[in-house]
Amino acid sequence: MKHKSKPLTILITLGFLFALVIIPNDNFSSDVEINKKPRGGNTDITFKNLKTSDHWNIDHIYIINDNWTETDLDWIQVNDGTPQNPHIIENVTINAGGSGSGIVIQNSVEYFIIRNCTIYNTGNNPNDAGIKLYDTNNGLITNNTCSNIRHGIYLRISCENNNITKNIANDNSYYGIYLIGGSNNNKLTENIVNHNDDDGIYIDQICNNNTISNNTANHNVNIGIHIVDRCKENIISSNTVNDNTFGIEFEHDCNNNNITDNTAHNNDVGIRLSYSCNDNKLFENKISDNKIGIILRFNSDDNILSENTANNNAQFGIYLRQECDNSTIMGNICNNNSQRGLYLYDRCHDNIISGNTAYNNTDYGIYLNDDCDYNNVTGNLIKDNLQLGIELSSGCDNNLFYHNSFIGNKIHASDSGSNNQWNNSIVGNYWDNHTTPDIDNDGIVDDPYMWIFGGADSEDGYPLVGSPVHLGETIYIDDSGVNAWDWSKTAKLKAWVSGSGTSNDPYIIEKLEVNGRELGMPCIYIENSEKYFIIRNCKLLNVSAATVLLSNTNNGKLIDNLCLKGAGITLDSSNNIVSIGNNMSSTNGGIFALDCSHLKISQNYIYNSTSGGIRITSSDYNKITENQIINSSQTGLYILLSNHNEIIGNHVVYNNWSGILTHNNCFNTTIARNTVVNNTGAGIGLSLLCHNFTVSENIVINNDFVGIAVSGGCYDIRVIENKVSKHTFGIGIENAGIDNIIKKNNAFNNDMVGIGLNKTIQSLVSGNNASFNGMVGIGLFNYSNDNIIYNNLVLSNTMIGITIDDLSDDNICYRNNFTGNGVHANDDGNNNAWDYQKCGNYWDNHTSPDADNNCIVDTPYIWITGIADSQDNYPLLPCWTPPAPSNGGGGLPPSGDDDDDDGNGGESSIPGYDQYIIFGLCSLILILLVKKRWKLIKNLNTFD
Repeated sequence: MKHKSKPLTILITLGFLFALVIIPNDNFSSDVEINKKPRGGNTDITFKNLKTSDHWNIDHIYIINDNWTETDLDWIQVNDGTPQNPHIIENVTINAGGSGSGIVIQNSVEYFIIRNCTIYNTGNNPNDAGIKLYDTNNGLITNNTCSNIRHGIYLRISCENNNITKNIANDNSYYGIYLIGGSNNNKLTENIVNHNDDDGIYIDQICNNNTISNNTANHNVNIGIHIVDRCKENIISSNTVNDNTFGIEFEHDCNNNNITDNTAHNNDVGIRLSYSCNDNKLFENKISDNKIGIILRFNSDDNILSENTANNNAQFGIYLRQECDNSTIMGNICNNNSQRGLYLYDRCHDNIISGNTAYNNTDYGIYLNDDCDYNNVTGNLIKDNLQLGIELSSGCDNNLFYHNSFIGNKIHASDSGSNNQWNNSIVGNYWDNHTTPDIDNDGIVDDPYMWIFGGADSEDGYPLVGSPVHLGETIYIDDSGVNAWDWSKTAKLKAWVSGSGTSNDPYIIEKLEVNGRELGMPCIYIENSEKYFIIRNCKLLNVSAATVLLSNTNNGKLIDNLCLKGAGITLDSSNNIVSIGNNMSSTNGGIFALDCSHLKISQNYIYNSTSGGIRITSSDYNKITENQIINSSQTGLYILLSNHNEIIGNHVVYNNWSGILTHNNCFNTTIARNTVVNNTGAGIGLSLLCHNFTVSENIVINNDFVGIAVSGGCYDIRVIENKVSKHTFGIGIENAGIDNIIKKNNAFNNDMVGIGLNKTIQSLVSGNNASFNGMVGIGLFNYSNDNIIYNNLVLSNTMIGITIDDLSDDNICYRNNFTGNGVHANDDGNNNAWDYQKCGNYWDNHTSPDADNNCIVDTPYIWITGIADSQDNYPLLPCWTPPAPSNGGGGLPPSGDDDDDDGNGGESSIPGYDQYIIFGLCSLILILLVKKRWKLIKNLNTFD
């Protein structure tokens, strides 16, 4: 019997209207405030729950020529010898009896593992070791203890692609770990090699392309990590080498190695390169509290020392000795050393010493001694040294000094050489005791600096009014030259700007820390610029205004900057700006753009913003991709009055209003492949006359109210292949114009409605999975007319699969799969059709008879509830095949659908049949059983 469902329709409609109120509670429509004045080896294997190493006690293990299958020993697991199934030696304690090595693998190429073994009491011949590999590849040696023997672990002659990790090799009479003779492409990681009588790790004789990282090599008698004799292209990174004679040493033609992020304390020398070690890179090492921090000596040329910290050493921070030429010493910190910060001695020529800090050294900040010529010393901060900032001894000639800042030294400079230049004929240096006069305001003091001591009678003819080295101050560039210096003048007078402003040679500002001191000025403010520029790897903090403000500025890139305690990045009337990889944490805002175009905003991290994450207003043709916007106090990503934008691949979660919202006459926009989860408003919202949108392949989960909401006269909207669940309404289309397509979405497990249309006409709802929703799978409400509901899977919705209210007319519903719903369909409207051109829907409770075997049930489906007395005259069976199209008919949608993904026959003609029909029937049985159970319990209670 049919029945009315008016109360349910009213309830859902009221909920729908409430849910689609998606305009945020903050005033997004207002303009952005702009402060115009005052950016090859083994696969790693994880092991758990290993047995103790004394599971077996034996004397030696020898594997020669891959004779694994001949061993037949309990403590050797003989497997395939492949990367997926290696041989294994484990849980063994070996007492070698005072002779030979404990484990020897020789002439082997099969994959193997040696793990959790303890080896002791080996021989004391030169080639004896706890574990020895000889001409052997593809081994994993892990979690072993090889201590109190000659060598702990020994790789001899052409051992390649071995992984030596997490072993202990302490207190050995020679080396903890020893590689020699063409042993290449090995990894030595996370080993402990302490208290050995020679070196912790020793690598000798043409061993190339090895990685030595995260090892601890402390308290060794000689050297923590020692690399000798033509070893090239090795990576030495993140190791700790304390309390050795030398922390890390390369000697004798070891070239093109990378020494990065190591820690060396309390050694005689932290890092030493000796005897023609060339083209090596020493980056970001922490070398403090040694006698000498870093030393290059004896013809070690063309090396790069960058961003190392060499502080508190008993003699020198960085030391070049005896014919070390053509190296770049750049961006290092050499402070508080007991003698000299940076020292060149004995014929060291043609080096670049740039951007270093030499502060509070007891003797000299920088010292050139004994015929060190043709060096370029520029952009250094030389401050508070107790004797001299820079000293040039007799015989040090033809050196060039400019863009250096001399502040607070007892004596700034002394020059006893000849032909040394203290300016580059354009600018000189900053001397804190000589900063005026500058009558023409060109940034250069009008009188020369005359107080350079020594016998050379040197002077600086172009002393600077302000420090060319950045001292934390805010940066303001007005390329019109009206309110501040332009790019050209800034690059001329400041060492922290390089380049010429062309596309091939942009101006570059990098690695600065700018403290706005909450004075109301941006950390970096650039206006009226067409020059190409890059601002990267800067730390910008403590401003009440934007950390970076670009106004009327084009062609800039903001890359990998850290913005803290400010208003994020603001772009005003600026085009062709790239913002990529910037981190904005706990700011007053993320990235705001007003009247901009052709922006690329990508891979930024915006967290805990007290305002929105990314806001784009009146800005067209922009790409907003792969950003993370988390926990903002307002909408995560907001687009207003902006067109032709791409919003792709962003991660927008836990924001305090909508995840992604576009509002007010936005058109031609793509919102695709975003993850929008746990926001307190709509997940994705389109409101007020937005049109020609594609919203596709987004993951939208557990936002308040509506997952994807379209309202306010939007039209030509395509909502395709989204995953939308755990909302009040999954997908809601309200007061929308014509030509909207809701297609191939998964709208499931929502509290009320999976897909709802309200005051929406001439739209297509096709190929969707509207299942497991708390009330309705698909609903049409309030004058939603002339829509097509076609080819959808409507499964296990608690109350109604598809419902049409009494104000919604002339809709067509066909080729839908109704399975396991409380009630499959309800229709209170007028002239709604439940079949089209002899094609109806599949109803799991009406599957026979079919006497003519045409896969259409012979009797109509009459169990559509509601006051319309609707029925499906051609209910389908799974075997139904769509006929070939003819003159626009044949079961194809009457307009707008290119959906042809349901095959040419068989069960696939009913959407979702293969995946869901069996599960749906099981769901029905389960519901019946539960109801029967509750009825029985009720009856039992009655008897009580």
